[in-house]
Amino acid sequence: MVCAEGLLFFGLGGISVVYFIAPIVDNLVMKIKLKPLVIICAVLSAICIFDFILSEIRDFRSFSLDTFSMKDLDRITETHIECFLDHLSYYTFN
Repeated sequence: MVCAEGLLFFGLGGISVVYFIAPIVDNLVMKIKLKPLVIICAVLSAICIFDFILSEIRDFRSFSLDTFSMKDLDRITETHIECFLDHLSYYTFN
């Protein structure tokens, strides 16, 4: 079953973004020169990548402090990092 309230909220929200907010943002972005735009994009991309890596590394640590010893925690974190790097290399090189 679908909740009508959620359906209307996301439907109207999506329509407002596509037809009203996106054109305004597009016009503002078009006024920015290329060099500052590239710098802004690079900084925002670096922040997103840093956040993603930090979230992957700290995921088990923040969740497992009460249930595991530090030795187990380091082993789990190393395994998680290895798994993350495997996934990253798969999507990067395939």
